[in-house]
Amino acid sequence: MSIFRFLAALVNLYTILCFAYIILTWIPGIGYNGAVRFLSRVCSPYLNFFKKFRFLIIAGFDFTPALGLCLLGAASSVLNSMSQFRAFRPGLLLALLISSIWAVLSSILIFIIIMLIVRLVIVFLKGESARSDSPILTQLDYQISKIIYMFSKPFSFGRTLRYRTALITAIIVLVLMNITGGIIITLLTGILSTF
Repeated sequence: MSIFRFLAALVNLYTILCFAYIILTWIPGIGYNGAVRFLSRVCSPYLNFFKKFRFLIIAGFDFTPALGLCLLGAASSVLNSMSQFRAFRPGLLLALLISSIWAVLSSILIFIIIMLIVRLVIVFLKGESARSDSPILTQLDYQISKIIYMFSKPFSFGRTLRYRTALITAIIVLVLMNITGGIIITLLTGILSTF
């Protein structure tokens, strides 16, 4: 069973390396020194695999590394479970995989909800037509608007919603999706982990 603990430790180390690499890619002008090149060679093949999942790129934000990190976390949990319980159940693996995927999706939903709440506060403070002079913020606002109308359109009943109303509707829909999804995933993983 110590082999499973050792493998879990290796997965945890690789997770830390991937996380460090992700953070370093966010720093402009970091360059490619020896450490960054090493991390790129070690982590990029794994992290680039998840670029295929285009649905995880939302409003210009790339959440594919989060999926990679969550799957590494799930692998570590499975290996730790195998070392502790001395028995492995297939349902436990499936439950861990589903909960890891949900963790990524829930994190994305929470991030979007926070962006929409910030935009709603700006609307209440400065009015619906408040736009930024920054091209980056203008592009971000454009992407947020796509999300707002995507989630509020089914509840518009054919009418054109005011921006504020569409924003509030989208926030409510996303919060309900997150809560409902969390309840369903908790029930499902509880059932699966018994098999």
